[in-house]
Amino acid sequence: MHPSREEKLQEIKSCIENDLLASDLKISLFTSAAKSFKKNFLLNPFPSAYLKDDIKDFDRLIEDLDQIPSLEELLVILMAEFDNTVLISNAVINLLHWILIDYLKYDAETVPKSKHEEILSLSKSTGKYQAPNYIFRINYKETSAAEKKFNQLKIGQKTKFAYHGTKFCNAYTILNYGLQQHLNKTALFGEGLYFAFEIQVSLLFSQSVGGWQNSKIGNLVSCIAICEYIDDPNYSKIRKENAKNNDIPQNYLLITNNEIVRVRYLMIYGSNKPIIKSSSSSNSLKALTSTGSVEEIQTRQGLFLSWCRRNPLIVSVFLYMLLLILVGFSNHRSFEHYKRMILDFLKRRFKFE
Repeated sequence: MHPSREEKLQEIKSCIENDLLASDLKISLFTSAAKSFKKNFLLNPFPSAYLKDDIKDFDRLIEDLDQIPSLEELLVILMAEFDNTVLISNAVINLLHWILIDYLKYDAETVPKSKHEEILSLSKSTGKYQAPNYIFRINYKETSAAEKKFNQLKIGQKTKFAYHGTKFCNAYTILNYGLQQHLNKTALFGEGLYFAFEIQVSLLFSQSVGGWQNSKIGNLVSCIAICEYIDDPNYSKIRKENAKNNDIPQNYLLITNNEIVRVRYLMIYGSNKPIIKSSSSSNSLKALTSTGSVEEIQTRQGLFLSWCRRNPLIVSVFLYMLLLILVGFSNHRSFEHYKRMILDFLKRRFKFE
């Protein structure tokens, strides 16, 4: 039996309240994959509600994704004591429930800042590095066949940790299906999956890409996976002493078996790319580049309207509350008194009957 709208809303609310940043991450991962130019391949798994005759309806999916408010706004709406059907459609709720709860083969958990150094020391990195904004622990579901296989293979074996840099839009399918060596385009030193023992090395392969526009972790994101691997010399390769120049470089690791490696943490480097929605001409762009500051060329009215466009749900809630206040005031006895005063003033000012 499928849960009702109210049951889904309650489950979504509980999920966000339990870990807002982790919920944000899941939506960001999904959105980044959905808006990538390789979305047909990267958005896997794909919600069946947007399939018609085995054709993926990305237009409708993106339209619903863009209607998801920030999670802080969503919590305000869910906790308000009024009908929220006008503000959140059933399609958006179903999509949110699918992303956060229904289909994922893993769960994410925000790692406190106080634990970051401990996590980053797992790979024995010795060089200087850029600290991430966030770290998330990846917990796989008990039904995960890949996790069961890894746990079987590591019995009696030693495991270590290494970093894997990738575009943020790739992480959605990686977390759901694991790292796949046949999808790796880098094969300079042999076929397989490439890792590094230094964060700064992996950052070279972790270009920033667009995420979710309402994300708290940032709408421009790069990521590095911290992976646990089984130290089996039959499938793992590092640079040895007296190695040849064409051998794998220092601080690199090459793994040739997908089953002996699992993502344990995801490091996030997030920033907010300014989104300027304007119909201004090229003159406005020249003004922007000459001043170097958006605030100096935008009027207060422009800033206010821009904020309203970015936060339609907050505006809707405010207008709804204002309407309730006006209705209540119109039923008050003093309303007629003020109405007569205003009409008398208008008659005297403009001299009309």
